[in-house]
Amino acid sequence: MCPHDGTPLVDQDVWVPGNIVRGKYRIVQRVGVGGMATVYEAEHVHFSETCALKVINPSMVHDEPLVERFMREAVLTRRLRHPNAIRVDDIDRAEDGSPFMVMEFLQGQTLYEVLHYEGPLPYNRVCVIASQIASALHAAHEIGIIHRDIKPANITILKTPEGGDLAKVLDFGIAKLKEARIDHAFENDFTLTMAGMVVGTPAYVSPEQAMGKRGSELDARSDVYSFAVLVYQMLTNKLPVNADSEEQFVVAHASVEPDDINQHLNDLPPPVATLIMRCLSKNPNDRPWDPRELTDEMQNWEKVEEKAEANTPTQDALRDEEQFTNAAVTHASFPRWLIPALGVSLLLFFTAAAVYLRSSRAASEAAEADRAPAILASSLSLPTGDMILIPSGPALLGEPSRMQQVRAFYIDKTEVSTQIYLAFCEKTRRVVPPNVSPADGNLPIRNVTLSDAAAFAAWAHKRLPTAIEWEKAARGTQGQHFPWGNDLGDGLARLPLTPEEAQASQQPEAAPASVDSFPQGASSYGALNMVGNVWEWIAGSAGQIRGGSYQSYPPAANETFEALVYAGETVAPNTRRADIGFRCAR
Repeated sequence: MCPHDGTPLVDQDVWVPGNIVRGKYRIVQRVGVGGMATVYEAEHVHFSETCALKVINPSMVHDEPLVERFMREAVLTRRLRHPNAIRVDDIDRAEDGSPFMVMEFLQGQTLYEVLHYEGPLPYNRVCVIASQIASALHAAHEIGIIHRDIKPANITILKTPEGGDLAKVLDFGIAKLKEARIDHAFENDFTLTMAGMVVGTPAYVSPEQAMGKRGSELDARSDVYSFAVLVYQMLTNKLPVNADSEEQFVVAHASVEPDDINQHLNDLPPPVATLIMRCLSKNPNDRPWDPRELTDEMQNWEKVEEKAEANTPTQDALRDEEQFTNAAVTHASFPRWLIPALGVSLLLFFTAAAVYLRSSRAASEAAEADRAPAILASSLSLPTGDMILIPSGPALLGEPSRMQQVRAFYIDKTEVSTQIYLAFCEKTRRVVPPNVSPADGNLPIRNVTLSDAAAFAAWAHKRLPTAIEWEKAARGTQGQHFPWGNDLGDGLARLPLTPEEAQASQQPEAAPASVDSFPQGASSYGALNMVGNVWEWIAGSAGQIRGGSYQSYPPAANETFEALVYAGETVAPNTRRADIGFRCAR
């Protein structure tokens, strides 16, 4: 009761925007809620600095052993002053008695989000991120902290002023707290695990954790295992063991040998692949103690590749050399009497120079073709559709076919489905194209303009394929007429092959097949429906479409079905048709 007027007093929630905690932290907003704690963005009222307050949830405030561990772990984590570990600045209790930590406020994406939207990362980028994580882990191990919950969600990726990646490892020591409610008899140690209990995230736990070993039985090599799972996933966007449930993941990490990483990557340096698999050994004695051993090996190969590329003459350098030679000859002045004498000499010189430059270019191109390709996963599994790798190298393209060099890229395995495109419209509030229904589900999206396709690709962190990329994905390297070979065949694509089929395709009820149909007509790389089904937009402003559709008989403006692949059609970029869709590349 109020002593002045007798009004019943009501508890006021401390953790609401605008309130000031402990006289110095103004609550701005709640930014995250977990099973144990809630995180708030706050502002230090004296320093005008943004910070984060991590508060134990009300249901756990009266669990004194848990609270004591929370405070002790905060003290321990504060000792970890490392640029790649989240910084803890203070610990205190709020006016309502809730314990809280004051930490630096991070604005970035979790590694989970990065992998979710971007798939496997380039080798060089993995080296940068992984080396920072390894450095933070090593520093933690040096002061006795075993993280025990290394996973993408516990890594935040910030951007440096130069646009590079800065990794921050979160929740050092906090994984132990999750076990405090199981085992309260800690006395003066940090043993928080009851024998037989599994602590950590099942998809990333070490075999020791999976077998329920106590915290006192775990050491740095447990983190090394989880870190290797993380590196494996960054490179391939896959986990080294497969499971359908948390329980199965625990069993798999304890007893199932991981998939060889070479199954998923194009050309990983053998020493790096070997060391990753060694870090994933079931026996901790086979793993290194220091996670930096893995990243050091990765960076060594990164430097070797950079040096090899730096020593390889580029086409621009050869072109500059040729222009310089021509300019020197053109602008040189000679006495008239020397011209007849030098005529033959110059002819011989230019002949030799041409032969030299031609052979130099050939050697350069051969060196580039033979150089180890970028380390890329053979496929990507993304929320916006699976993608397949089209390796770098030459291909016979166009008509007549001629050899062209094409850099490695990824292309969607299927056309973009209606279901996925409608999800994009919902999340971005983009207008749904006319005559598109959710009932179309797994049918390709249609009635989209070039601008619609490009907008979806940007949202999905992809792009539209160029004409040369699309054609290589469809024809392979040998210039075959169709994705499946040189003969048109039957039943290999949603394509009318007879006048009767052509007439049926023009009826109102006619429609394309699902995006995953006709696997027997896949290209040599595994791309489906590159011919028939729906035309596909190509990158650029010209309005080019390729591949034909379920209505392409005979191929409009072309004489042969083969031209659907190497030539296609040109339409206005704002065209909306019931037989035009798209797929993406990256």
